[in-house]
Amino acid sequence: MPNGGAVRLAEFDALTAPEAAEAMLRCVAIPRWARAVAARRPYGDRGRLLRTARELASTWTWLEVSEALDSWPFLSAGASAAPDGSTAADLHAVSAAYHARFGRSLVVAPSGRTTSDLLRLAVRRLLMDEESERVATTAELREISLRRLRRMIA
Repeated sequence: MPNGGAVRLAEFDALTAPEAAEAMLRCVAIPRWARAVAARRPYGDRGRLLRTARELASTWTWLEVSEALDSWPFLSAGASAAPDGSTAADLHAVSAAYHARFGRSLVVAPSGRTTSDLLRLAVRRLLMDEESERVATTAELREISLRRLRRMIA
């Protein structure tokens, strides 16, 4: 499997179980999920793979998500949008307040969202209670991970 590049589904299906699990870990560092997705091969159909990966991702525990966040490559929101200076500064301030409150970085799937959208979402997330925020973080991480999988498997 090319290092980090897209592969055809047939190539993914032909990998050994450890190789396929390792490929899945590029989407998110949740080993149980990666092994489970790898174990259900061959898929033969990209849609089947994506549905299975989503179904299995719905079983992530907070402990798994929390551990995955420790190795998560965070990008600044500005990398996905062209913010004006004040909106970017506001987003940075809200993200810092979020980190101070929850002790972790804010996880948001930026695709298709403007910087203003991200700012509104970040403020809303900052005001959530811990349990609601864990649910939101898990959902965002799931969407980011599945988007990565869609890009990885051609």
